[in-house]
This record gives sequence, C-alpha cells and structure tokens, in this order.
Amino acid sequence: MSASGRTLACVSATTPSAATRELGDALRRWAGDGVSVVRVLDRHGFGTVGPGQLLAAHPGGAVAGRVFLGALDAVAVPLARAALQHPEARDAHVTESAAVHAGLACAGGARLLGHPLPAALALALGEALADGRPAALASTADGAAALVLTGADLATRHGGLGSVSADELVAQQGAALLRRGATSTERIT
Repeated sequence: MSASGRTLACVSATTPSAATRELGDALRRWAGDGVSVVRVLDRHGFGTVGPGQLLAAHPGGAVAGRVFLGALDAVAVPLARAALQHPEARDAHVTESAAVHAGLACAGGARLLGHPLPAALALALGEALADGRPAALASTADGAAALVLTGADLATRHGGLGSVSADELVAQQGAALLRRGATSTERIT
C-alpha cells in the first residue's frame, strides 16, 4: 500500500434508514450525468455520530445525503460541487451552538474528502443503498481511485484502488465490519 493509505467507509448498515435509501435513489438517477461524493476522512469531537456520512452532488447543482446532520453543509456542499472536477480535501469545524442546533452532542471538526465517483460505481452504490442492501465505498486517501463493494457479504466489486492486494484488504475489512453490524470509516495503511 502507498504511504497515503486507503480509507474504507461502509455507508450502509444492516438496517438502512430512509435517508440512506433516498441517497441511493439520487445516486442511481444521477450516475449517468456525473456524480461526486463527500465523505469524512477524520473527525474530532461531535460525540456519537450516526452512520452513513455521505453527501453526493450532481452537476446541475442538486445534492443528496449529508454529513454531521448538515452542520458542515457550508463546507461540504461547495466541496461536493468542486469535486465533480477533481478530488480535494478540506477541513471543517462546527461551533458548540451550531452543533447543538443541528442535533449533535458537541462541537468538533472533520477532514472531508470530495471526489468524483465514476458512473458505474455511482450506479452500483446507488442501487445497493436504494434497495437496502449492504454496500461500502472505499477510496484512496487522495480520492484518485475508488472501489464499491455490494452484496450480502460485500463480495461484488466495482472499480478498484490500483492493486489487487489493496482491493482484497479493503474487501476483507468491509466484510468484517459488516459481520459486526458496524458502519464506520476506517483508514487502512
């Protein structure tokens, strides 16, 4: 693996929410037009945060999904739109009052990664999320390559991270998280 590592974000729990299904519907509809996604690479503070921290953007300006209950929209939405063209990471911070207003336990900060999601990957991820099937989205830490895992054991692969060994490692980690019923973002180096 490269020094920049890989990151794995399982965005679908075993019991997906209505919001996750709506995000899946949007990804499925937009896949052919070009899609970008914003995910959380690292975070500090915020207390407990729900699963499925993913925001998607369409070239026409529409967005679906959210990160940190929308508290980071001021950074995440412009990042998603910029990421339609190229991967980019940005830091975002939420004050205590803004966090409480959004329904978060406390203030915090996050490193967000925005990157384009190729049509086939957006479609595969969207279909799985919309249908309530397990899915995981993995990418290189710089957003240059992505892998979508779908299916009951996350055994179906779409895309790749640049090497078979990286894809294997991420698939194993994703399957382990799924067996535990966990939805998580993990940095794998």
